[in-house]
Amino acid sequence: MTNSNVKEIEDLVKIVSKLPSLGPKSARRIVLKLINNREELIKPLTNTLAQVYKNLRRCKICGDYFSTNSKCACSNKNYD
Repeated sequence: MTNSNVKEIEDLVKIVSKLPSLGPKSARRIVLKLINNREELIKPLTNTLAQVYKNLRRCKICGDYFSTNSKCACSNKNYD
């Protein structure tokens, strides 16, 4: 399987290889697994990533993550 010249694959490999502990070879294996199982993996992954991007925020006070439809746990605590 020689798909090293497919731009979309190469672009995705570059992005995935930016994750901690993933080099280009591991990133390529992950990308090919995603592509080969697109219905089972890519659709749910893209939907979940979109929801995280849209709804998750980082608290400026404590640094914890919280959903935009709720408040951070530290909002009930007193921080000086």
